[in-house]
Amino acid sequence: MSSTESEPPRRTIHETKVGHDKIRTAYSIQPSSDGRTKLLLTATIDMSERTQREKLAWNTWGNVSFEQTRKILEGDLEDIGREAERRGADTPGRHAHPSS
Repeated sequence: MSSTESEPPRRTIHETKVGHDKIRTAYSIQPSSDGRTKLLLTATIDMSERTQREKLAWNTWGNVSFEQTRKILEGDLEDIGREAERRGADTPGRHAHPSS
């Protein structure tokens, strides 16, 4: 994984290659109208280099893979939320908890 773009402290983009897939994940922090801070996450995957066998496997098992990825991302967001709350005492403004 490598950081390919960064606009500290508001935005960062990470890119990685897993097999033939290229995954791009962007994190951005945006203030909201109620004074809280929103963390936005966008993930994209380029699967155009997959082999026929990989495409068949994805069509068969892709939903399982998607659920695993979703759980990993939820865990990442929980970790980020805890760290933001930990740092909140040193940062002006309110921070929204993921369940808010």
